[in-house]
Amino acid sequence: MTRAVFFSLAVLLSTFSAAYAQPFIALARFGAEKSQITMRGGARKLNLAVSQGVPYRVYTLNDPARLVVDFREVDFAGVDPTALMNTLDENVLRFGAVRPGWSRLVLDLASPQRVKQAGLSVDTNSGNARLKVDLVAVEQAEQVQQLAAGLIDLPDATEPFDRIREAIKEAQSQIARAQSSRLPPAAAA
Repeated sequence: MTRAVFFSLAVLLSTFSAAYAQPFIALARFGAEKSQITMRGGARKLNLAVSQGVPYRVYTLNDPARLVVDFREVDFAGVDPTALMNTLDENVLRFGAVRPGWSRLVLDLASPQRVKQAGLSVDTNSGNARLKVDLVAVEQAEQVQQLAAGLIDLPDATEPFDRIREAIKEAQSQIARAQSSRLPPAAAA
């Protein structure tokens, strides 16, 4: 009888520990029917519906110009890219898993654009989320200025090392002063 009780407890504990060890990951669903990608003023506007709030990252790349949106666990299964856009070219929009736990949406852009603003809002009643991304066209001159500003604003690579050298010299002088103060007066002379 006691063997049966211990066996039952062992099975119950092993089942509980196995279930506890697996992380709970809720997969968000992409709501294609409530999403749209439009063009206004020469720039793209995205209004994307997701079944729940998820961490995301939005950025643009050049050569070729494109917008990248990374999501934490969003399922794009069955989504037709042409349904989201008023374009005939279905190769403009791609999405899918990029690495375990992360999904990516890539939108090819006709010209360089930058993110003007992006934000995720979550409906407190339903838990559904909406990611809005507004892009703005980047003129070639502005693009060159941004690149040049990025090069000009690079930190001086030697500055941290100079501060470290100064700190080492200060520490060495403090050690020398401490050692000389401990010497007997006859030895110091």
